[in-house]
Amino acid sequence: MTYGIIGVGAIGAAIVTGLCEGVRDAPAVVLSPRNATRAADLAARFRNVRVAKTNQEAIDAASVVLLCIRPQEARSVLGDLKFSSAQGVVSMMAGISIETLQQLVAPAQSIARAIPLPTVAAREGATPIFPYTAAANALFERLGSSIEIPNEVALEATSASTATVSAHFAYLNAISQWLVAQGVSEAAA
Repeated sequence: MTYGIIGVGAIGAAIVTGLCEGVRDAPAVVLSPRNATRAADLAARFRNVRVAKTNQEAIDAASVVLLCIRPQEARSVLGDLKFSSAQGVVSMMAGISIETLQQLVAPAQSIARAIPLPTVAAREGATPIFPYTAAANALFERLGSSIEIPNEVALEATSASTATVSAHFAYLNAISQWLVAQGVSEAAA
């Protein structure tokens, strides 16, 4: 299994870290040159990771392509790239429907959407996926676990709910810091 990752932002880097850090059987990973500094850092950290010269080279080397680009860049980045019908594609782009993905990555047929959180770097948490594909399930089982979401409307709702996680943790941190200011130990707070 070789993963090709188009877009090496925070989620792409978290996925690479989860696949490779402290793992005996880490898969081959080919990174797109997008975010060259982060891609080079990951390639330097992990012997099974390399940076492709182009996005197309990353796709050509992969049995499963992970799309970790911003949704607003989907058409401009993917428009001229060629995919294979044998490849699995897993998109981390919020709001880009399966129907749109089918157009952008044709002739690839095994297409899923996923909502990974940064905890995949530590192989923790459950990642919602729709539809269930063997490629998406295998990826996220390596990175914690996967949750099959029944339809795309439910996936969009799940995506919206994940936006509240950061605010929730900020709220808990504020309470914890207040307790510390009141004399409670940091560990207890």
